Amino acid sequence: MSITVFSNSVGGYNKRQVDEYIADMNRAFVKAKRDYEKKIEILEAENARLHRELEGKPTVMLPPQGQPPVAAVSDVEATEKSRRYDEISRQVGEILMNANAEASRTVREADEKVRNTLNGTMSTLRGELTSMIAKLNELLKSAEEALAADDGEEDGEGA
Repeated sequence: MSITVFSNSVGGYNKRQVDEYIADMNRAFVKAKRDYEKKIEILEAENARLHRELEGKPTVMLPPQGQPPVAAVSDVEATEKSRRYDEISRQVGEILMNANAEASRTVREADEKVRNTLNGTMSTLRGELTSMIAKLNELLKSAEEALAADDGEEDGEGA
């Protein structure tokens, strides 16, 4: 995922940009989650269908004329159904693992980006506050010097 850079504004980063970015990340996560849930739903339905087929009544094979019918499922058919069932079960498992891994990764990335954004904002605010304090100290010093000069002139005039 690419790194997003937010522009500075008074008091830190542009809040609207940060909010939009978090909303975009959330939308992407919700879409991915929906896609995975849909895939799981489709595979679970196919899995259930195949499971019903495996549990169903065996097919009736007609014997040569003059012999009674024999109920049997061919080995090839049973093997194929079993293979398909196993494949779908594997796919469902992989999708669940991928969905959980994607969700964890998305949450980690969002946490990291929020943490980085907050750290950047804190750093910017510290710099701005330090600058303001220095300016206020300069103003205070100038005001004290002006008051001291005014007191000196008043003392000198009265003598």
